[in-house]
Amino acid sequence: MDVTGAGTVGGAGAVRPVHLAKPAAVNAAPAPGVQVPRDEVQISDAARSLSAAQIDPQVRAARLAEIKSAIEAGTYDSPQRLEAAIDKMIAAWSRGA
Repeated sequence: MDVTGAGTVGGAGAVRPVHLAKPAAVNAAPAPGVQVPRDEVQISDAARSLSAAQIDPQVRAARLAEIKSAIEAGTYDSPQRLEAAIDKMIAAWSRGA
């Protein structure tokens, strides 16, 4: 039995290195008259307060206790919560997350 070839596909060949072209130089300064866009973020006071509250261990513990008692009472799960979870899942799937 002869196993030295693969028919018309060809046998093993030499591996050739890949040569990548060097990128063109990028000028540090934009052309005259061109305005460079700048990103800007503004965080509201309400967002700062919410962020601080989420980090606070006492607020977190209180929220966890609230959720735990709702689960024990059987009131945590609701059609609205399920709908919101499904909407979030579909949105994440649509974004490719």
